[in-house]
Amino acid sequence: MAMWLEMTLGVRMVILFTIGVLLGTQINRGIYAFAYPRKFLDPWSPPPKDGLPRSWFDRIPVLGWLSICRENKLHGTGYWIRPLLLELFTGFFFAWYYQWLMGGNTIPTGITGTVALGSLHAMYLSHMILFCFLAIATFIDFDERCIPDEVTVPGFLCGLLLAIFLPNSLLPVPEQVTSGYPSQVPETINATFMQVCTPSSIPEYAMGIKGLAISIVLLAVWWFAICPKVVRKGWGFKRYFQILITSFRRRAFNRFYLSLLAGLVVTAVLTWCFASADSWQAFLSAICGMAFGGLLIWLVRICAGAALGKEAMGFGDVTLMCMIGAYVGWQPMIIIFFLAPLIACLFAVGRYLVTGDVELAFGPYLCFGTLIVLINWAALWDNYHDLLILGWWLPVIFLSLPLFMGLMLMVWKWIKENIIFREQA
Repeated sequence: MAMWLEMTLGVRMVILFTIGVLLGTQINRGIYAFAYPRKFLDPWSPPPKDGLPRSWFDRIPVLGWLSICRENKLHGTGYWIRPLLLELFTGFFFAWYYQWLMGGNTIPTGITGTVALGSLHAMYLSHMILFCFLAIATFIDFDERCIPDEVTVPGFLCGLLLAIFLPNSLLPVPEQVTSGYPSQVPETINATFMQVCTPSSIPEYAMGIKGLAISIVLLAVWWFAICPKVVRKGWGFKRYFQILITSFRRRAFNRFYLSLLAGLVVTAVLTWCFASADSWQAFLSAICGMAFGGLLIWLVRICAGAALGKEAMGFGDVTLMCMIGAYVGWQPMIIIFFLAPLIACLFAVGRYLVTGDVELAFGPYLCFGTLIVLINWAALWDNYHDLLILGWWLPVIFLSLPLFMGLMLMVWKWIKENIIFREQA
């Protein structure tokens, strides 16, 4: 760290730009490798049957795409432009965001003390890892209208490990919310990091065996959700659960998924037994962020699907929100939940005007909303942290919103079918 900080900011930004471009090549590689069906567009994959062999020059970041554009006839004119721009953007974003973060632009104004450089660098590392997973998920969803578990599962596991080993990588908040008379406000308010009960202190039971039990239960629910299983609707509840349980036993009771469950439980126990209090609180924050984000979108999926009579959102959006919640905690998920539909509406209008198609993949807009929250965290905290005074009532209120949304969609569907369509007829 000392050697790194001895470099000028400009030199560090150049190094991070280079790292970003290099990682951009692997983001492109992941976009094509995890797509279904897999695509062989990137220089890291085998060449198409009618294409020329790939050379070492093809794998040079940015420049390689200028060489591999010879396959235009096989993949479509200009197919190489997007991955080339993505690699350049990743490099610029890595450098710009470092300058933005080191300049204190994500530190809420309520923090008057100095934030340690180690904490800022931990946040930067966490956010860039999250950015890489978000980028892969975004473009696969754009292309295929799905988000594979090969992206969100490793992303979630990385978020848990970062919370354990770098608890200061979570978003910064003031040590306490200032209120009351000026004489009651301390002269210096240090930074702490987003915890499960922010802005209140964590209850004692969460630090004890009850907290461990809660974490294991939530991790087990996440594990069950990602396990392969068959869901058949329209055959009655009894038949539904018979098929669900039978398929779950056949497909999930194997070495990989059972090892994953065992690893999650062991990680929770070891963190509770041996890690510091900060690490345990950060671990709980990541798990509760996962649970809140996933449950929120899952309820939207169920309620909207029941109201419209068709699938309104893929399960990949649920696992994506689980992954994001592990990095930011449950509190920022509320803002992301509101931002994503607003951004999606803007894109939907533009898409409709250009193509006449209004169907959109929702995952990319969850990703865009997440980046907006990370970049503008200081302003968002300063303006909206008062909502957290509601405590645990706040997530309860937001988890009830999908139910009201489903009711409104059902009413609108009834109006269209029984009033609008009849008048047109």
